[in-house]
Formats: sequence, C-alpha cells, structure tokens
Amino acid sequence: MTLREEIVAALDDYLDIRGIHDSSLNGLQVEGADSVERVALAVDAAQATIDAAAENECQMLIIHHGLFWGPQVALTGMMGRRVRAAFDAGLSVYAAHLPLDAHQEVGNNVFWHNDSAASSTARSAPTKVPRSAPSRASRSPPTSVAWRDDSRQQAATSR
Repeated sequence: MTLREEIVAALDDYLDIRGIHDSSLNGLQVEGADSVERVALAVDAAQATIDAAAENECQMLIIHHGLFWGPQVALTGMMGRRVRAAFDAGLSVYAAHLPLDAHQEVGNNVFWHNDSAASSTARSAPTKVPRSAPSRASRSPPTSVAWRDDSRQQAATSR
C-alpha cells in the first residue's frame, strides 16, 4: 500500500505540474483515501469513469482531462454528482492536462513529434496533437485500468 501524498508528490515532480501554465487545475483535484492500493487511469473524468473506478475499488483516479477548468464552478448538478461520487468512494482524483501533453518522455506531443520525424513529410510539432476526435456519439465507453501496487495482481476493466 502506498500513501496518496507520496503518489501525488511523485506525479507533481515527474510531470512538473506547477511549472506549466494551464487553464485547467492540474494535480490533486479531489482528496480521497490516505492509502492507495488500486489506481485507475482514464482520459476524462466522466461520471461513468468515476463510477467504474469506484466499482473496481480504486482509491485513486489519474485522468488527463480533469474536473476543473477555467473559472470556479459550483458543485451542483453534473459537477456535484461527480465530486460527490468521488468523495463517497474515498476516490482521489488527480489530473494532468498540459503537463502530460508536454512531458519530454511520456507526453502526447512527444509521441506525435517522434512519429512525424520518422515520416517523409517534415513538419514542426504543434502545441496540441492534431488528431481527429470522433464525435461524442460515436466514442466507445470509457475504459479504466486498475492495478495493485504490489504488482502481483493486475486487473483491467472496460466499461
């Protein structure tokens, strides 16, 4: 078992969470259980993603597109349901948007740039990955991946 604060400190440092300006709130967005045994990874903090992490007994959800963007929002309606579900499950929610995009080892832009450099067409890396996203209606349901920190048991779930 690992302490939440150790995971947060390691991610903050590795991703340089405070060093990259972003309109989204990067880092720990919802504080859940102190001890973490299972972690889920996802792109978006949709209700289905939070519910799947809770159903799979995860104590932490690491996401790319977090709950909070731009100006402050009231915790009512959809946002209230998401935050309430995370709190009820003791689920910490950690987000990394532009710090993950820009990361020199694991960032989306680095992968795009490496793929572009290998192709015969030379182009410079954009500030965002130029991939066509399918419409919301055609997207597959969220997928979450969970693992135990003892690395003896692994579980992957698709919802």
